[in-house]
Amino acid sequence: MKTGRLLKLEREGVSIQVYFYREGGAMQASVFVLESGRSPAAEPLARFSAASDPELERIVRGFVDERWPRRG
Repeated sequence: MKTGRLLKLEREGVSIQVYFYREGGAMQASVFVLESGRSPAAEPLARFSAASDPELERIVRGFVDERWPRRG
């Protein structure tokens, strides 16, 4: 079992959960989307990799903001 951290982001109609972990000397992230009324997917919607945690979080937040823009 891998250990890491979980980032939860809420957007209109969806909950995005991103699991960050270290593997092979690099930081990895798996993005899961939970939609109201749907069963959770067994596989991540997307996976990302970067050399550092801050860099990876910027990449993931950019992906989420592009796909699910903030309202308001």
